[in-house]
Amino acid sequence: MSQFPPPDFILTKSRIEGIEIYKPAPMEDDHHQEIVDYKCPQCGAVTAYSIVDGGLKCTHCEFYEAPEKETVGRGAQQFEFTLETMERAIHGWGEARKALECQNCGAEITIPVEAMTATCPFCASIKFIHRYASQHN
Repeated sequence: MSQFPPPDFILTKSRIEGIEIYKPAPMEDDHHQEIVDYKCPQCGAVTAYSIVDGGLKCTHCEFYEAPEKETVGRGAQQFEFTLETMERAIHGWGEARKALECQNCGAEITIPVEAMTATCPFCASIKFIHRYASQHN
């Protein structure tokens, strides 16, 4: 036999007399972080995060503290715009495709002309209307 109301629910005010309504109890948020004010170890001025190199930089004396870990995405600069990457990017462009409109959410997608079915990547519906064949350049 289940307990009523569930343990995480509390009684709340009802607009209809004689009806009891329960709502989820407010969650206790014990995991809040304190605001940390980063001060420069050399001059005591405020330090700011440097987007360029990912470290902390003093706004007054130019003191710089490098990040403890490698900044995520740093390798992207070396990866972008290489011949290999550009070859991958153009693969498939210029091919004829079918344009479909999802009847459930209205999203428009394109699929290869030879494809017979598709699933909407936004709502997982399989109900589409064929719009037109397109040539993407």
